[in-house]
Formats: sequence, C-alpha cells, structure tokens
Amino acid sequence: MTEFYFVCLLLLLLASVFILLPLLRQQGSGSAEHNRQHMNVLLYRQRLAELDSEFQRGRHSQEQYDELKASLERSLLADAEAGTSANGAATQGPIVWLALLLVLALPLSAWFSYQQLGAQADWQIFELLETVGRQNAAGEDSSESLRQLSEDVSSRLQQKPEHIDYWMLQASAAMALDNYAEAAAAFKVLHDLEGGDGGDSNANLLAQYAQALYLAADRQMTPQVQALSDRALQLDPGQPTLLSIYSFEQGQFAAAIDYWQRLLPTMNPDSRNAQMVRAGIEQARAQLPADAQPPAPQAIAVGAASLTLAVALPADLQADPDASVFVFARPLQGSRMPLAVARLKVADLPATVVLDDSMAMTQAMRLSAFEEVEVIARISKQGIANPGPGDIEGRLTPVVVGASSKPLPLLIDRVIP
Repeated sequence: MTEFYFVCLLLLLLASVFILLPLLRQQGSGSAEHNRQHMNVLLYRQRLAELDSEFQRGRHSQEQYDELKASLERSLLADAEAGTSANGAATQGPIVWLALLLVLALPLSAWFSYQQLGAQADWQIFELLETVGRQNAAGEDSSESLRQLSEDVSSRLQQKPEHIDYWMLQASAAMALDNYAEAAAAFKVLHDLEGGDGGDSNANLLAQYAQALYLAADRQMTPQVQALSDRALQLDPGQPTLLSIYSFEQGQFAAAIDYWQRLLPTMNPDSRNAQMVRAGIEQARAQLPADAQPPAPQAIAVGAASLTLAVALPADLQADPDASVFVFARPLQGSRMPLAVARLKVADLPATVVLDDSMAMTQAMRLSAFEEVEVIARISKQGIANPGPGDIEGRLTPVVVGASSKPLPLLIDRVIP
C-alpha cells in the first residue's frame, strides 16, 4: 500500500504542474508586456518634446508638425490597444490564487473520490479475510476480526447493495459469530437477489438459509424452515445439513448422525459450526440405545481436499523481488470468490504452495466443496489481489481437487496488458 500512495502523490504533483504552469507563463508574459508599454510612453514623450523643439526652431512647417505629431499619437494608441493584454495579465493575481486553491483541493477531492468510488474498502475487506483465515488455521480466536469484517462488509453493502459475494460474506460472518437472525436476513437478501421462490434457486443457499432460520428460532422446525428444506431437498436430495436437521426433528437419530458425519469433513474443525455439528452428533447418540449406536466414522485422509502447486517464474521475466505473489483457487462458475489463498513474494520463487480448507475465506466457500477449480498465481505491482496492468500471472484450469498428491506446475508467464 505504501507504493500505491507514493504513486498517487506523484500523479497529484504532476496534475498540479499542468494547472499552475500555463498560469505562471501567462503571468510572466503579462509583466513583460506591462514594462514594454511603460517604455513606449516614455519614448513617446521624449519624441514629442524633440518634435516641439524642432518646430520652434523652424525645422518643420505647421502642416509637417501636425502630421508628425498625429503619427506619434497613432503609434502610441496602437501600442496601448496591444497593451490591454498587459492589463488583463495584471488581473491574473486572483486567478493564480484560485489555481493554488484548486491545487490544494485536488488531493482532497481525489482522496474523497477514492474513498467513495475506489477499491480501498474492498482491499481492507480482503485483508481482514486473510487475517481470519490465518487465525482459523492457527486455532486462534477470530471473533474480533469477524466482527470488524461484518462491520466493513455492511458499510460496503450500503454502496453496493447487489454485491452477491459480500452478502454471502455477511451471512457467513454472522453465522460464525452466532448472530443467526442477522445471518438469516443476509441469506434472505441473497435468496431474493436470485429471484426468490420463483427464481433459479441454489440448493446450497437454500440449505444455509434454512439452517440460519432454524438456529434463529431456537432450533425449531418452523413452517418457513420446512418449506425451504423441502425445496432444497427437491433440488439436491443429498443436502446433509438439511437432512440432518430434519432427521433429528423427526426422531431419526441414527440418520441424523450419519448426515452430520458426512458434513463434518467439509468444515473447519476449529470453527463454531463444526463444534455445533459435533454437539448435535453427541446429542443424537444420547437418544439411541446402546445396541443401536452407529459405527464411528472412518478417519478422513489428510490432504484429500488440497492442491499442491509448484509455482515458478520464467528466467526471461523480471519482477521486483519484494512484489507480492497471490496464489489462489476459485470456482469455475458462479461466484469468483477465492476458496483458498496463499501469499508470498517474488523472492520466494520457485516455491511449493499447498492450498487447503484452512485457507478458506469463509466457511461457506471451501475448497473441499468443489470437484473442479481454477488456480491462479499473480504477481501484483500494486500489492493487491485484483488484477492490474503490468501484473504477471499464470493459470491452470480446470483442476480436479485432490486428484494428485504430486505438485502441479504453475508457471507465471503472462503479462496483463
């Protein structure tokens, strides 16, 4: 960000030069014109005195004298008319002060415009997402970062109320903070943006919406939750979240345990949602007799939902060693929000990078939830994840998640025009 602000300062200084330089030149030319006009008046008076002296000595007749005097007066008048530009230049003082005020106002207006229309708010949200991901991966408490993230996203949504990814972020952050009513409200907006009940509904979205409403209603299967569940199950009969809730409410505890155990591998084991799912499993187990207990789930293979990448830069491409390198995976279709993000520097290349669920930005968008993804490695000149002119990137698409344990070669070899 420091480089970005330095470039902005240079551009503001350059813009100021374009404002001031023409006025200063005009002011200088006006001063020269004024001096020339004053000299013409002095020469006129001197020549008129000489003409009077010659006339008195009889060197000119009355007719010649009148003609020569008229010629001097015409010459002075012509110079005076041409010298009006000097008078105009003399009034340039207020304009120069106005220009100075504009120069001072330029950075303030530019900064205000960037705050309102630029991408700084998006960059701050991205940094908070990275912080939450690091804290979750390290098993640290991310509640404070999540609260700040929720506030920033809420402010950004006031400017971009149709930003689907931000509504999903808002809902996910609220779920992680146990603000189920707020999460349900955000999921409702997402549902409405997709056309409501008559639109092209997304089964996963309906499932999350139903879960938020269920938790907000103190774990009650309300008619609205039931309707959303039925619709999601109609679109996708394998929705484990809804099936587990429905089975538990119907007293089908073995089925509920089975569905929840399917859901656990897709979640961050340290997250609040994973803790609630484990609590639901234990509660369901307590309702079953000893001879009806389901078998314990098999251990999930570590790294099954991960991608290992061999990231490198060609020898013929040069980049700033301190420039940031963003390596991320994102869905092939739909939301373009990254599923896992790693950040390093050009000086670290070549490097082996592992993307997995611990790097997810939100619990709703995880690498393990997708079979195929697109993988991108980008060297950013401005230090931000969004692409810009002069950035260098490499892509792999489509990539099957967990298909190979060997590093996939990812060459950063294309300069963005």
